[in-house]
Amino acid sequence: MARNIEIKARVADLDAVAKVAEQLGAQGPEEILQDDSFFSCANGRLKLRAFAHGTGELIFYRRADQAGPKESFYIRSHTTQPDNLRESLTLAYGSAGRVRKKRLLYMAGRTRIHLDAVQGLGNFVELEVVLREGESADDGVREAKALMEALSIGGSQLIEGAYVDLLHTATPALPAALKEKLAARHREASRHYHGLAHVEALLRWLDRSSDLASDPRAIEVAIWFHDVVYDTRSKCNEADSAQLARSELSALNWPETAIAKIEAMVLATAGHTTDAADEDTRLFLDLDLSILGQPPAVYADYCEAIRAEYAWVDEAGYRAGRQRVLQSFLERPTIYKTARWREAWEAQARANLQQELAALGGLP
Repeated sequence: MARNIEIKARVADLDAVAKVAEQLGAQGPEEILQDDSFFSCANGRLKLRAFAHGTGELIFYRRADQAGPKESFYIRSHTTQPDNLRESLTLAYGSAGRVRKKRLLYMAGRTRIHLDAVQGLGNFVELEVVLREGESADDGVREAKALMEALSIGGSQLIEGAYVDLLHTATPALPAALKEKLAARHREASRHYHGLAHVEALLRWLDRSSDLASDPRAIEVAIWFHDVVYDTRSKCNEADSAQLARSELSALNWPETAIAKIEAMVLATAGHTTDAADEDTRLFLDLDLSILGQPPAVYADYCEAIRAEYAWVDEAGYRAGRQRVLQSFLERPTIYKTARWREAWEAQARANLQQELAALGGLP
């Protein structure tokens, strides 16, 4: 297997590091968009790296999780079908997380200098000193340390594991006691569709979409908190639910970055009109609208449940309001933002919406 010596460090200013790299005579930069999917692997790490131009690499590697320079053994295999390979590996081994980043690559002799802007994490520098066959790891360690000093990378900036590990720790697991507390709210008698069954359905869809998510745990938490405050007479359900999420998660001393992410995802469910910048939010919104793309019989049950939640509204008022909602979805270029669920649900969702709209008298 090929070998290198690696370090990874958190930095505040990538531009400052880039300037120093150029002053050192490093060649570059080359901009590379990378989408890394990790899979369960007992003997090391296995990831599929997809590139923006449609190709990818399957990479197996093994290295110690330590902060300082460490030796890494790796094998890379090219693929022209990363999406199909990702789905197959997820089914076979299970997803272990996903990392998306923009990388600027500089070459300083045989050392790869990676300036990484990682979605959901921030900015990092990674050094890879490529070792020659039979070369002592000590030679690469010395080279890495010299370059760290030149780039002003201190020991306190170094991280031990992979980006995917940081993503997992960025959003903690939701405690069982809090889940039960939220479940009690979702069991309220006034809920006919927006109840616990809806939450459980979204969690099942998330399980089938985990390979699409950078931070599946964040989406799981957002699923639990969205609609946790639900009153059909209120126009503030999303804001109130987001506020409750912030309150509960702050009480658990969660990182502010994780709280803000959950809060933003819950707020994005207001009208589902937000063109969210991050893919996790887009996936979450698609899952929340999964019911629209289900078979007609399932959709009909959903329609009855929604009407029951608005039993206090007279028939004429309900028809008019519901028609506006349905029409707003049909007028969108696409209902679903992720390719997988757009392909699976878009056509059926539009057929369901049109049928309901016609039944309400909104179509000729």
